[in-house]
Amino acid sequence: MAGERRTSEASGLRRFFDENLSYLSQLYTQWSDERLRKEQQLARDKQIIEAVVDASNSQLRVISGYRKKLRQSVCALYDYVNRVAEGIPSPILLNKESFSKNALVNALFVNVKELEELFELDQAFKQYFHDQRLQQDSYVYVYLLATRAENRTLGMDMMGEVMVRDVPQTSVNFCDLELGGYSASPDQLLTLVKKYLFDRVVENLSKTMNRKKMQEYGGNSKQSKGNVLDSLSNPQVYLQTMIDAMKYPDQLLSIEKTHLKLSKLGKKLNVESNVACNEFEIVELIWNQQLTRVILLAYYPKEEYKYRIVERKL
Repeated sequence: MAGERRTSEASGLRRFFDENLSYLSQLYTQWSDERLRKEQQLARDKQIIEAVVDASNSQLRVISGYRKKLRQSVCALYDYVNRVAEGIPSPILLNKESFSKNALVNALFVNVKELEELFELDQAFKQYFHDQRLQQDSYVYVYLLATRAENRTLGMDMMGEVMVRDVPQTSVNFCDLELGGYSASPDQLLTLVKKYLFDRVVENLSKTMNRKKMQEYGGNSKQSKGNVLDSLSNPQVYLQTMIDAMKYPDQLLSIEKTHLKLSKLGKKLNVESNVACNEFEIVELIWNQQLTRVILLAYYPKEEYKYRIVERKL
């Protein structure tokens, strides 16, 4: 009996230690994973902060603890820009077929030739395509940028069954089309867009800070010591001013979705109009609450590009 009891007690102790060792192992794994996550987060934050400092004012590095002071504002801005990018609609097909079937594509380009030449004449895209020629992907994912221009004109319009002249109209066209970047997948494309938006926000912020700095000089090449200490020439003042500007990220970048209804001649129509038209939604990036740029995510068939290149050579 005593032997059986000791065997039972030993077995219970083994189970106890096995269970606790397993629990402790899980705790250690969780702690290790969390530590790794924090290290990766800190490394990412450091990289972002240094990129902002490089693009704005490298003299900020003379400030003790500049990274710590910038971290909250810079990372909040970075996360905000990422959310803006994620709000842009998914890529659409961009080719000869979509020009005839997709109202947005039809409105962006004058004709199919203009669409095709956007890719064919872009030397950077040509090099990218050459570098990726052995990849098996069927599409190249791109983001396009364009400018929407509106002009007030006088034209003819139907009022009931009567043709009326000198009717105020608004013509809409899209110009300055360019390929912003290209990638092999939608996820890679989104990463490119996020980088483009963040880099542009930082660039615009830096330009704004430099304009303020020049205004402080007021055309004078010299400042008194007291003025310098209170001006943007002082890295401490520059740092705080930049932090204050980043408190309102929506003033640095936002997106606006606009529903448009255009006639085949590019005239803006009323919602209730029954005229044959292109009806679509555009997404515009708004920089500093004033500068706008249309952005479109798309995917372009590789086979069509190959065919067009061969055709041009022939």
